[in-house]
Amino acid sequence: AHADPFVNIFPNYIYLNPSAEFVEGLQLYSYTQSRVWRIGAEVEVEWRPTESLSFSLGADIVKSRQTSGDKKGFSIPFAPPATARLSTEYTFSNTSALNGLRIGLGANAVARQEDIVPPEKTTDGHVEFEVTIGKDFRFGSKTTLAANVVGHNLANAKFYDHTSFYRLIDAPEPGRDISLLLNLKF
Repeated sequence: AHADPFVNIFPNYIYLNPSAEFVEGLQLYSYTQSRVWRIGAEVEVEWRPTESLSFSLGADIVKSRQTSGDKKGFSIPFAPPATARLSTEYTFSNTSALNGLRIGLGANAVARQEDIVPPEKTTDGHVEFEVTIGKDFRFGSKTTLAANVVGHNLANAKFYDHTSFYRLIDAPEPGRDISLLLNLKF
């Protein structure tokens, strides 16, 4: 288990401040400076009941406040919502026919973001499910190729990331997708 709490105090935090003005359908932003404090934490607990099986539960939260300027008392724009992650992974032992194959399942839950800076709009929460299948292949004593196939957003949920500019133009995050990831370690 681990926890990473933090506190930041910025006497001159510079950020993009959203305005109520739009040009050609896009919102205008101006660089703004104010005093800001942020507090938050990332926590994770991992449990390994066997060498082959693991469970992990993690969460993170960030809260911030402007203590000066036009938006005093509000958060900062594009503040991330609270999130929680649950995952499990099983690695087949060397004694099985599936030698070293990894299979993982996961879920990411993102809370509704209501701590906004006007004229920002709230963002609904969502849950994403994913599956991972992977295996490492060794070439010599030091070279390993890690191959993973990852399926993201398996329920094909339509959602918006509060930290993304794309939500402002009504472009949701990608739907269901499958990726092949190759990592060569040498």
